[in-house]
Amino acid sequence: MDTPVHHDPARGAFTVREDGAEAVLEYTRSDASAVAFVHTYVPPALRGRGIAERLVTAGLAWALEHGLRVTAQCPYVAGYLERHPEWQDLRPGRDAS
Repeated sequence: MDTPVHHDPARGAFTVREDGAEAVLEYTRSDASAVAFVHTYVPPALRGRGIAERLVTAGLAWALEHGLRVTAQCPYVAGYLERHPEWQDLRPGRDAS
């Protein structure tokens, strides 16, 4: 069973804690309509379990739910968005359908 992704708005992060280690997707908010995902980190002990993808998916789902435009400053998030066209409407300059 996968450990659930936790959202900590005060910290600006989505996290997964397993086996005493924490994986994180950090974000910043510049205004009420946008979010920038700035950093993804998965400790070596947790790699290969799909945790980074789960973090990004949770972050994007949250952005969609709140009508936020997404900027990917983190290379992992940018690559994820390129590989998953279903999330393209969240990018600045795109019309949400």
